Amino acid sequence: MRDLHIMQAFESARRLQLLQNKVPNVVGADLASTPAWDILLHLYGSSADKADLMHIAQMMRLPETTALRWINILVQKQLIEC
Repeated sequence: MRDLHIMQAFESARRLQLLQNKVPNVVGADLASTPAWDILLHLYGSSADKADLMHIAQMMRLPETTALRWINILVQKQLIEC
């Protein structure tokens, strides 16, 4: 049973790596490893509306100014609307 869990963990990690390698194609290399990507994941994953953007940033423990800067970049790149 333990071996099955280990194999499932390895398979999950492999799938996550494959998906992570596709992130730059989705949002661009400049956003792929930034708080902007995490904001997008939280936003789309929770089906949150625009009023929840700052709440998402708080959950991520981002300073408000940092969150606003990344949210503005996402808006400029037309990845979200505010």
